[in-house]
Amino acid sequence: MRSYQWILITVAVALTVTAILAAPVGEEEPDILYYDNVRDDQGYFYSYKTKDGQSRREQGYIDPESGILRVTGSYKYIGTDGETYEVYYEADENGYRIVGKPPLPGAPGISNTVLLSLVG
Repeated sequence: MRSYQWILITVAVALTVTAILAAPVGEEEPDILYYDNVRDDQGYFYSYKTKDGQSRREQGYIDPESGILRVTGSYKYIGTDGETYEVYYEADENGYRIVGKPPLPGAPGISNTVLLSLVG
């Protein structure tokens, strides 16, 4: 009987910790200026920006011809030297790679109107 109670207490504690850690970021997170996340059957788009100058934008979609997930995005941060750095990247069947120019706006399934409305 005692081991049964121990198991129930352990499960209750684990569920409580999981619920706390899985709580969505909301008004109580003062370092985040904004966070957007859009998902549908064709892909996803998310972006965020923090008070310390970090930001990230990423979109991904399944290529209907090949069935491969294709991702484009960028992230920005302020270095220890005070300079702002921005990196553009792509990821697909060839892996993750940094590209020298911004990814093209819009992807199949996510209209440019939706993407532009999220930029803020």
